[in-house]
Amino acid sequence: MNFRLRLLPAALLVAGLASCATVTPPASSSAAPAAGAATAAATPAANGDSKAVAPAPGARPAGASAAAGAPGTPPAPKPFADVIKDAKEEKGFFATWRKDDKVWIEIPEAMWERPFFFSVNVTHNIGDAGLFGNQMGGFLAAGRGQFVASFRKFGPNGVQLIARNIAHTAAKDAPIRHAVERSFSDSLIGSVSVASAPHPERKSVLIEANALFINDFPMAAQQLEQTFRQSYSFDDKNSSIEKVRNSETETGFNVRAHYRLGRVALPPPTPAPGQPLPKYPSTLPDIRSLFMGYYYGFSQLPQSLMRPREADPRVGYFTANVNDFSNPDKRETKSRYIIRWRLEKKDPTAALSEPKQPIVYWLDKNIPTAYRKAVSDGILEWNKAYEKIGFKNAVVVKQQGDDDDFDTSATRFASIRWVAGNGIQFGARGPSKVDPRTGEILDADIEMNEDITRLYSARVSEDPPRPVGSALASGLIRNSGELCAYADNKLSEAAFALDLLVARGDFEYGSPQAESWIMDAIKDITAHEVGHTLGLRHNFKASMAVTPEQLRDPKFGAEVGVSASVMDYNALNIATRDERQGQYSMVTVGPYDIWAIEYGYKETTPETEKAELAKTLSRALEPQHAYATDEDAGFMPIVEGIDPEVNRSDLSSDPLGFYEKRFAVIRELWDRVQAKELPAGTKYEQLRRNFQRGFLLMGQVSELAAKYVGGVTVLRDVAGSGRQPLTPVDADKQRRALNLLAKNLFAVDSFKFKPEFLGKLTPDFDARWDSVSEDDVGIPSVAPIDQSVAGRVFALQRATLGQLMRDSVAVRLVVAPEKLADSSKALGLPELYGTLQKSIWSELGSGASISMMRRNLQREHVRLLAEAVSKPSPAAPADARSLRREFAVDLLAQLRKAAAKPGLSIENRAHLNESVALLDGALKAQIAKVIG
Repeated sequence: MNFRLRLLPAALLVAGLASCATVTPPASSSAAPAAGAATAAATPAANGDSKAVAPAPGARPAGASAAAGAPGTPPAPKPFADVIKDAKEEKGFFATWRKDDKVWIEIPEAMWERPFFFSVNVTHNIGDAGLFGNQMGGFLAAGRGQFVASFRKFGPNGVQLIARNIAHTAAKDAPIRHAVERSFSDSLIGSVSVASAPHPERKSVLIEANALFINDFPMAAQQLEQTFRQSYSFDDKNSSIEKVRNSETETGFNVRAHYRLGRVALPPPTPAPGQPLPKYPSTLPDIRSLFMGYYYGFSQLPQSLMRPREADPRVGYFTANVNDFSNPDKRETKSRYIIRWRLEKKDPTAALSEPKQPIVYWLDKNIPTAYRKAVSDGILEWNKAYEKIGFKNAVVVKQQGDDDDFDTSATRFASIRWVAGNGIQFGARGPSKVDPRTGEILDADIEMNEDITRLYSARVSEDPPRPVGSALASGLIRNSGELCAYADNKLSEAAFALDLLVARGDFEYGSPQAESWIMDAIKDITAHEVGHTLGLRHNFKASMAVTPEQLRDPKFGAEVGVSASVMDYNALNIATRDERQGQYSMVTVGPYDIWAIEYGYKETTPETEKAELAKTLSRALEPQHAYATDEDAGFMPIVEGIDPEVNRSDLSSDPLGFYEKRFAVIRELWDRVQAKELPAGTKYEQLRRNFQRGFLLMGQVSELAAKYVGGVTVLRDVAGSGRQPLTPVDADKQRRALNLLAKNLFAVDSFKFKPEFLGKLTPDFDARWDSVSEDDVGIPSVAPIDQSVAGRVFALQRATLGQLMRDSVAVRLVVAPEKLADSSKALGLPELYGTLQKSIWSELGSGASISMMRRNLQREHVRLLAEAVSKPSPAAPADARSLRREFAVDLLAQLRKAAAKPGLSIENRAHLNESVALLDGALKAQIAKVIG
C-alpha cells in the first residue's frame, strides 16, 4: 500500500483513535457549516496545507427561497392543494409529494421542534483517491454523517433544519441547565421558505426538498480541492433528487450531485521545492465533471430511551460521550456509555429466548455469490456469544435480492457491501451510527474492498509499510470508522502464506483447498468487522491467551480459537516446516468476545445492574479476558506502544517464540523461491512478488520484537487485583529480543541471496506503466526495472535501529530500576548500545570485508550516533547523552585502527574513513559548543 500522509488537527486524530469503528456526533460546541454554503477556494500553501475561509453559519442553501425576515414583506404561500396539484404522494415517516423534478416534504404540526435522526451517507463516488461509493458518513464538515435534528419555525414563512446539540446536557430540574442552554450552541443544517399554506384539516405545511438538499452540505467540493488541488464547485443546475424512499420509520432522499471544474489548474513552469502540485482524478472520462451520490435520511428516534450502560476500561467498547452537568459532586461531567444494539428477550423468564427485535444484517446484492456464505458465517458466528447470555438467534442474516429496490444506505438496514475503486486504502471496516444520548446503535454498514479476494496474484508495494504508522494515511482518517486495518494486515499475510504453502506443495493456487483456506480468512475478517458494529473495540492482548502447544492443535484452534478474540489483529498460524500445523485462521468468537458481549448485552434491571456487571467484571483477571486496545498498541507518532504484549499481528503466549518462527518461515519461502524452477512461459514477476512479500512480513515482525527493548507491561487493573499495573519487561526477555534482531536483521549473514536469483527479479512489464501516478500533473516517472535488494534490506534495518535508539526507549530503560524490587532485573542502556554496536560493526573485530548491505547499516548507525552527540535531543535523559558520547568515542578508536590496516578495498577504506570523519567532527562540534 502506498500512503500519502496528511497532517491533521490533533483533535480530529484523537477523536478518530478514540472511536476506531463507530461514527459519533461532534462533542464540541462549534457550529457546523450550513448546508449549501459556498466553499471558499482553498489556496495551496508552500508547506502542502490548504486553508479555506469558513462559510458563515446559517447561510442559505443553494436554490432556497429568500428567508423570512429579509427586507420587504414575503409573499404569502400558495394554498396546499395548489402546490401539490398533479403531484404523487408517498406516505411514510414524513409524507412526500413529487411532481416532475420537484419534491416536497410535508411537515405535520406535531413535528415542529420534535427530534428525529438525520443521517448522511455517500452512495456513489469517483472510485479514486479515497473517494469511494457505498461509504457510511459524509465528508469533512457533515458531522460524520449523523445528527439529532428537528424542524424549527423561523419568522412568518421560514423553516430551519437544526442539528441539536445534545452532547452537553443537564437535568430539567437542575438550575445549571440554564447555563448549559446558553453555553453550547445548536447548528443550522439548512433553511428554506414554507412552500404552502397550512393544510386546511391537517395543519401541515410543505417545504421544497430540492431547496434543502440540492447543495454541497457534505462539503465534497472542499474534499476534492484538498485531494486534487483543483477548484471544483457544486453545480446545482445539474443536480437532482433521483429517488425518494419512504417507510413508516424513515424518509430518505437519493441525491445525484454534480461537481464541475471551470478552470483546470496546471503546475507552475518551475515548481518550488516541496510545493504541492495540482493533480488529476484518474477515473473520469472528463476531469472537469463528476457526479457523487448522497443518501439523506430522516428516521424515527427510539420512542423510549434505552437505558445506557456505563463503560469500564477493563472491557473494550466504543462509547457515546455526554457532558452531563447535573451532578456537581461528580469528578468530571463526561459520562461514557458503551455503544450497543437494543436487545431484549421476548420471554424474560426463559433461559434461552429469541429477542423482540434481532440484530439483522443485510448482505448487499453487490457481494459476489461465491463469497456470501463465508460472509454470512462470519456474521452468524456471534450467536455463540449471545447464546451464553440467553439469546437465541440474536443475529440474523438476510440477503438483498437482485430485484430488491431498497438502498442499504438507509438507516434501517444494517448491511455488508462491497466497495470498488482504484487504490482503496482499506480492506474492510465496520462503522456504525448511534443515538448519542444512550449509545444505542441505530445503523451499521460494513464496507469490504472487493480486492480482498485477489490473493493469488496481488501486486506488492515496493516499500513495506510500517504497520503502526499506516493508520495515519490520509485515506484512513476521514471519519472515526475508518481506522481498522485488520483486513489489510490479514490479507497481506495471507498472500505470503499462500506463496509458502504452494511452494511446500500443500496445495495449488485456485484449488478447492486453497479456496477453502481463503474463505476462512474472509470469515475471520467479517467476524472482526461485525464485532465493531456490535460495539466492540480492538483487543490487542487477546492473542497472549493461547499457548504454542494449543496453536499446534487443529481441534483447539477450530473450536476455541487461535486467540481469545476475533477483535485482535490475529496473525495467521503458520507452522514451521518441522512442526505440526494447527488451525490457520481465527474462525470462531473467542472467550474474550463471549465475556465482552456478556458485559454489554446481559439483561439487567436498574436495581440489579451494578451488582450484575461487577460480577462480570470480577473475571477480568482471567488471562483469556485481558484487554488492551489501539492507543495501548500505539499509533506513531501520536502515541507509542510500550507494552510488547499488546500488538497487532502476533500470536501465542510466547510472542518472541512466534517472531522467531516468523523469521524462519520467511527465510524458508526465500530459500524455496530461489530454488524454484518456473514452468516455461511463466512471468518472472511471480518470483519478485514472492520475494517482496517476505520483506513486508519481516518489517512487521522486526518492529514488534523491538518493542521488548525498554518495554513496560501495562495492566488495566483496579485496586484489589493484587497485580502491579506497570512493570518493566524482564531483562532476559529484552536480551532475547535483542539477540533475535541481531541474528535476523543486523548480523553479517542476515541477508544472503543467490546472484542468479536476483537477476530474475523483473517487474510485471504489463503493469509497469501503472507505477506512473495517473493523478500527477507534470513530468511522470516510471519505476526502475532493477530490484534494489540492498535498499529493501536497509529500509528494514533503518526503521528497527531507529526504533531501538529512540529517546523514549532510553528514558524507560533509565527509570526501569525505580519500579523493580530487584534492579538487577532491568536491562541497562550500556548493554543495549553495546549489543547494537558489536553486532553492527562485527567486521572491525573479525577483519572481514564489509559488504554494501553492511556499509548501509553502519552508515546509519554512525549517523545516529553523530547526531546524538552533536545535536543532543532535549528529550534524551542525561545518562543516554553521556553514554552515546562514550560509545561514539569507543567506535571512533576502533574505526581509526581498522582504517589503518593494509589490504583494504577502496570501498571499505573510503567507508571507514568517512565514518571516522563524521564521528570526529561530531565530537569536536560538541566540544566547541561546550567551550562556546
